This record gives sequence, structure tokens and C-alpha cells, in this order.
Amino acid sequence: EMRIRIAGDLHDDLGSRLGGMRLICESMLAHPELPASMLGDLDLIHRASREATDAMRDIVWLLDNSESSRSKLIVHIREMTPTILGAVKCEFSVDETPEQQLDFDFRWQVLFAFKESLGNAAKHANAERVYCHIGGGAKRFTFEVRDEGKGFLEEEVGGGHGLKNLRDRAEALGGSVTVFS
Repeated sequence: EMRIRIAGDLHDDLGSRLGGMRLICESMLAHPELPASMLGDLDLIHRASREATDAMRDIVWLLDNSESSRSKLIVHIREMTPTILGAVKCEFSVDETPEQQLDFDFRWQVLFAFKESLGNAAKHANAERVYCHIGGGAKRFTFEVRDEGKGFLEEEVGGGHGLKNLRDRAEALGGSVTVFS
């Protein structure tokens, strides 16, 4: 009950506040006579409020126990993918697997690992297309995010937390991460 109430409060309160910020920004961005520096700041606020709304939507979704099935996790992942990839095209495939209930921590770790993988492809690969695949069968859950971008040398990727976070999330579930570049 507490999770449902928190999810509702987040959706209704923060969601409406963030939506209001976006509407104000959109209204102001429609006035090209404003100084360029102000338009740039408004655009930044507009994008940040959209990203915060998406992040809040993911947390609200996670808190909802009625959304705890494997198929609902896959649907949620598919729906959020375009918001992360933006203009990058995506091909998505899913293996048929038996339906099962997934616990909160599992959904949390998989959802945020998938988001991190998509975000890395969108931000760093300079790819025109990303391929996503979800599979694994009844006892496993696997996902692949593949792009045809510029690639990288893992030992030269420093300073960021992305790959470490991916590995930590997989390890928390008894899984692993494999990177091919």
C-alpha cells in the first residue's frame, strides 16, 4: 500500500510540476524575439524537465506491484527506448519466453542497466541505428544493445561510471556483462 501511495504521489505531484515547467518553457520558446542566451537556457530547462519526467515515470512504474511481470518489464523497456535514443533508429526483437513474476530488485537492476546501455549507445557511439534484443528463457534474462557506431577500447574508457555500474547491476543479480567493441 505504501508503494502504491508513493507512486501516486510522485506521479500526481512531481509529474504535474514537471509538466508545468515543460509547458512554460514551450510557451516561452515560441517567442523568437527573446535573447538567444535565454532561449538556450529555456531549451536546457525544457529538456531537463522531460528527462526528469521520464526518470520519475520509471520509478513510479517500478513501485507498482501490478507491473511486476516479465512481459510488462519488456513493454516498459520498449516504450522508454525512443525517449533515450532520440533520433537514433532502433530495431527491437524479443524471444518468446514463459510469463513470470519478477521481484522489485530484479526489475530495478535490469531497467537501469538497459537504460545505461541505451544511453551509452546514444551519447557515445555516433550510430544511426541501435539493435536491441531481449531473450533468455524461463531461468535467465538476457538483453543485448548493439550499435554500428565508432566503438571504443574498454581500457581507454575512464572517468565514467557506466560500465562499472552495468557490471555491478549484473553482479547483484548473479549475472554478467560482456562488451564487444
